[in-house]
Amino acid sequence: MKSPLDTNISSHLMKRAPLSVAQRIDALPDDKHPCLSFRTWAELLKGAARQRPAEDTTLISNNLQGFERIAGLRLANWADA
Repeated sequence: MKSPLDTNISSHLMKRAPLSVAQRIDALPDDKHPCLSFRTWAELLKGAARQRPAEDTTLISNNLQGFERIAGLRLANWADA
């Protein structure tokens, strides 16, 4: 069974990238890797849309289509090298 992450811990991971949480995730067996529910994903997108991007900031994502609708947000996909 997967380990679903809620919006709070997902946001915490993205903003602070705490080593202790990353280590706990890495220690999970393959069948318990973390996942996001659609609701959590939608809440994170909504929060990102409300944020004003910092000057000279580029969002790095392998899912550019999910962010192209956000005006003024610069995007890059490093997986398409």
